[in-house]
Amino acid sequence: MTNQEFTTSIHRWKIRLLVLAGLAASAYFFDWWLEPGRLSNPLMVFFLLLAMVYCVFRTYCAWYIFSHCSRDEPTESPANLSVDVFVPAFDEPLWLVEQTLRAAKEIQYPHQTYLLDDGGNDEFRQLAKNLGVQYLTRETQENYKAGNINNALTQTSGEIIAIFDVDHVPNREYLNEALWPFKDVAIGFVQVRLSHSNVNQSFVAGAAAERNDGFFGIPMYGMHGLGCAQKFGSNCLIRRTALDSIGGYKPGLAEDLHTSLFLHAEGWKSAYVSEPLAFGLEPTDLGGFFIQQYKWAHGTLTLLRQVYPRLITRFDFATNVCYMWRLTCFLAGPMVALHILVTLVVLYSRDENLVGDFFSYLLHLAPLVLVSWLIMKVASKPFQTKTAKLESRIPAPGLCLAFGMWPIYTKAFVSFLLGSKQPFVATPKEKTSSGIILILPQIVAVLLLLVAILRTITGPLDFQTIGVCCFAGLLIIMHLGLFVAFWDERTRKT
Repeated sequence: MTNQEFTTSIHRWKIRLLVLAGLAASAYFFDWWLEPGRLSNPLMVFFLLLAMVYCVFRTYCAWYIFSHCSRDEPTESPANLSVDVFVPAFDEPLWLVEQTLRAAKEIQYPHQTYLLDDGGNDEFRQLAKNLGVQYLTRETQENYKAGNINNALTQTSGEIIAIFDVDHVPNREYLNEALWPFKDVAIGFVQVRLSHSNVNQSFVAGAAAERNDGFFGIPMYGMHGLGCAQKFGSNCLIRRTALDSIGGYKPGLAEDLHTSLFLHAEGWKSAYVSEPLAFGLEPTDLGGFFIQQYKWAHGTLTLLRQVYPRLITRFDFATNVCYMWRLTCFLAGPMVALHILVTLVVLYSRDENLVGDFFSYLLHLAPLVLVSWLIMKVASKPFQTKTAKLESRIPAPGLCLAFGMWPIYTKAFVSFLLGSKQPFVATPKEKTSSGIILILPQIVAVLLLLVAILRTITGPLDFQTIGVCCFAGLLIIMHLGLFVAFWDERTRKT
């Protein structure tokens, strides 16, 4: 056994031991539900049972994924592949399109670059002519990005399609360092790590990039180890025959994930290349970030309801775990809203039984949360990469900003339940206008929690009441990222 194999073996045993500890913590948590009289308050049990089922389900899926993390060593890319590079565009700033198009053309590996203009923009047409790249357009914008790509597929012939969102700039070695997995003819697509160049432009950009780095860390390494690396927006390479086998790119607000589902259902394998080979732009303000997150949440939940149930029997166990984990990620918003609501009910009611039950619930939940955090930290250690220093004034800005998104994700969840359709809206590439009304639900929640704490501590206190107040204080603190982002927008010089 080599030193590397020994180290890998030790690492896997650490995770397995922590998972065993997690199962013990789960048993302790479940024990709370088995205590006599637990069903004395059906409404409380209903709310917390929903949260328990979601949290435990997500936790177990995450442990399974994290315990299968794997990273393949790059090899030399095949030299005989024909590659088409697509840059879809629609009404974006000319400078942004030019920047990405120039970089795409200069990629070293032999390829043909195409600007897919979905708006028939004369400036884009002239830009493509000046740069010597192919220009494709169409009469309608049916199915938006997916339709734009499918239109281009009918007019091109490359074996491999590399797709870059208009704000993602590839480096010159992109294809040389990302094509090697296609040596395996069963590989249908390769997802390359999404990295960002504007992490220091604003608090929102830095926090959003940190959150993105979290997904492209151990979750993607774990999915890769399970043979289910998933498609995620830009920086993806797809085998043309794989796209042909599923009838082309799939439409929707989450068109990339939609396409990923069908490619895996058709039996194609996927791979993850973790090197940062292209750098994009995160939204720089809350307005743009909210638009992006609502679109993603609504699109993902729509797939969970309308598409995934039709494909579930075509996936193996590991693939189902990976997709269930990802498709339910935005349900975290309603779960946060649920815990805020229950905390307010408990504190404003001043009912000793409610306080006692809720404190006991939190006490039994705490070890599970702690062990889950440890599993994530231990699993990620061998896969840590150097990332740009984020300009932040609070710890874990990505986590805090995501926590503050609970009204956005809850709105998407309600829309999903009602079956409402959401029109396609591109993520803004430049600063948007937004006011304090944007974060009004979070402000109201924080004020209600603060008043509840103040009312409670002026009365008789016991250990359980103090514990619930501390949890309410934690909920307030977790909104800090959102408020720092809002303040940063108002004070940062453009």
